[in-house]
Amino acid sequence: MHHAGFFPWFIFPILFIFIGIFVTSLILLRRNGGCYRRGSYNAMEMLEKRYVNGEIDESEFKKIKENLK
Repeated sequence: MHHAGFFPWFIFPILFIFIGIFVTSLILLRRNGGCYRRGSYNAMEMLEKRYVNGEIDESEFKKIKENLK
């Protein structure tokens, strides 16, 4: 038989624990670069990326490439 005032209150602490674990893991992943790698490009890769994106033209690309070698 169902009691009118019954509610499983023990669910709230468990729910808060799971939310806390989730938020803590997101913060740690962001802080340690787990979601993405910061600083993983070297100078040549960055130059090539700028050229492909159209930020620099071919003559500037060649000039900077020679300076990097």
